[in-house]
Amino acid sequence: MQRAELARLGGDDAQLHGERAAALRGALQLGADVSSPQSAAPQLVRIGDMWQASYRGQSAYLGDMKGLHDLAALLKHPGVDLSSMELAGVRMSPDGADATLDRTALVAYRQRLAELDEEITVAQERYDLAAQERVTDEREQLLVELRRATRPDGQPRPLGATTAERARKAVTARIRDAIGRISEALPELGTHLDRTVRTGITCRYDPGPS
Repeated sequence: MQRAELARLGGDDAQLHGERAAALRGALQLGADVSSPQSAAPQLVRIGDMWQASYRGQSAYLGDMKGLHDLAALLKHPGVDLSSMELAGVRMSPDGADATLDRTALVAYRQRLAELDEEITVAQERYDLAAQERVTDEREQLLVELRRATRPDGQPRPLGATTAERARKAVTARIRDAIGRISEALPELGTHLDRTVRTGITCRYDPGPS
């Protein structure tokens, strides 16, 4: 591919040739690019209406989807908690119309806690420490949010938790969908993200020690 070769030669137009070569590879769905420089850290780069996913010397090109935007934000801030509301671009209404946890959301919180308890049990039975840590972390975050959203008698407290719960569900679903798409193109990167990306009321990319 001539543009890729021109990009490797350097010069004033090297970056332009590189971007166009990458976009062309994505449009042609050429898949993995083993010529990419090896990197221990995963990268997600937007190129036009495509995304370039790179990890350990391999790259693949993916169509745009919301979960890739979320993952890109998490990868830019390793070890930092980002709220699901922030990732979803949700803003509280000035009049506070959506500032109370309703009964439906309260039931959803408690149902999710029951699901997490089951997931922890399964992870323990399988000796999957990474999954156990991830699920335990989400459970703790959910308990904190539930305590903040309810009074001691269990009644809802005005905290906008309904909006937070919607954002949690939406962002969690789209991040997991994006990881699934990445796994199809780059299985090693998909496995890495599945183990290191935590979703919940807050989301976090935690790669651990390098």
